[in-house]
Amino acid sequence: MQNIIFGVVTIVISITIAVYLITKKCKMVQEPISKKLQMILGISSIIIMIGGYTIISNYSFYNHKAELEKMRLEDPNNFTEEMANSESKTIPTWIQLSDGVKTIFKKEEIKTSILSSVMGLDALDEVEEPERMITTALGATLKRFTLGFTISAILGVYLGLMAGALFTVEGFFSLPLIFMSSIIPTAAMGVFFVLFGIKLGMFTSVIIFGTFPAIAISVCNEVKSFPTELKYKSYTLGASHFEVIWNAIFKTKLPQIIEIIKNQYGPAMVYLIAAELVVAGSGIGYQIRVHMRKLDMTVVFPLLIILVFVGVTLKFSLDLLSKKLCPWYHKRK
Repeated sequence: MQNIIFGVVTIVISITIAVYLITKKCKMVQEPISKKLQMILGISSIIIMIGGYTIISNYSFYNHKAELEKMRLEDPNNFTEEMANSESKTIPTWIQLSDGVKTIFKKEEIKTSILSSVMGLDALDEVEEPERMITTALGATLKRFTLGFTISAILGVYLGLMAGALFTVEGFFSLPLIFMSSIIPTAAMGVFFVLFGIKLGMFTSVIIFGTFPAIAISVCNEVKSFPTELKYKSYTLGASHFEVIWNAIFKTKLPQIIEIIKNQYGPAMVYLIAAELVVAGSGIGYQIRVHMRKLDMTVVFPLLIILVFVGVTLKFSLDLLSKKLCPWYHKRK
């Protein structure tokens, strides 16, 4: 507990010092800065993070070596060659991380663990053809994520649009949506195991259950903010209920709806990785679980970086889609 408090206090003090040094020449709050300065500050923060990690990882590596040397001097009879060659991989150095990246992209026989029951009483290992870990792990995770998140987005946008436009629909679905959004999907994971087993349906249902209510509620609130004068103008021009909802409300609020979907990537991936950590026999979450048990972070860290790139790619793609479908909105910004 003391280490946690010390870490939090250290971070707060560091952030405060950094904010003071960066902003001491500012004339007022929210003063605009040039893109050049913004880029310099961003690159500086990344360099500091890399430097800090380098110092911490090397300290951990050499501290582990010093502890081994101390053990060898205190009890040479029980000090084995395996202990002498062991390395600390909890905070891997850059060289160790490069070895982990090679492991991820190297072709090797991959054991797929298949649970024989929901309770995990037995586990059977099936050796497959030599494949790259990145291919099997990322492929399985993306398949589950794409299916679950696509269904969740479609259902959430449709129900949210109808609920925001028609208050009778909102009155019928509001309480169930609030109830569902209050349930933590990771806590209810046992229910999903029983209802859907441990195949594709379970992973997609976790994503849908976790993100669908949030998308529906957010879209509903966004639709309700549609300007009243535009609604009256649409009816004045002879538009039907469907035309008002589709041509006026949906198309006007499409940029905000895309932003809502984009913001749900993080929670959706968290629910999926949590499910894979528990019962999956393949996927990134499964590989994290396998290497986490061995305290081998040389593979875990690169896998997390891969997830970051997946998220950045998805968000960049949605931004491009928004600019393509709603150029008027981005020109106005």
